[in-house]
Amino acid sequence: MYMFIKKAFADTINVPLPNDVFGNKYATAGNLFAVVMNLVFATAFVIGLANVIISGVKLAAGGGDKLALQTAKKSITWSIIGVLVIVGFRALIEIIGNLLGGSGLPNTIPDF
Repeated sequence: MYMFIKKAFADTINVPLPNDVFGNKYATAGNLFAVVMNLVFATAFVIGLANVIISGVKLAAGGGDKLALQTAKKSITWSIIGVLVIVGFRALIEIIGNLLGGSGLPNTIPDF
């Protein structure tokens, strides 16, 4: 019975997941959280960059239509702001993690 009881430490979030669902690499809640956050950041970053590219194509194809050019410029502006916000949040998480004595989010990606 004792081998199933683990000590709880306040400075860690490495809580074992039931049945070791994701294999040894993702066996703790902290690692699973890191994987999910890395996927969210990567997906949002790729979507933001794709939106910048699509808006750039719309800007180039706008011709002389003032409304189309204005819409494309606004879209590029907001897409760049979105990408900067995503990068800023990622940097903020790293900074807070380092200040609290951790190492931020580990650079783990899932192996599917």
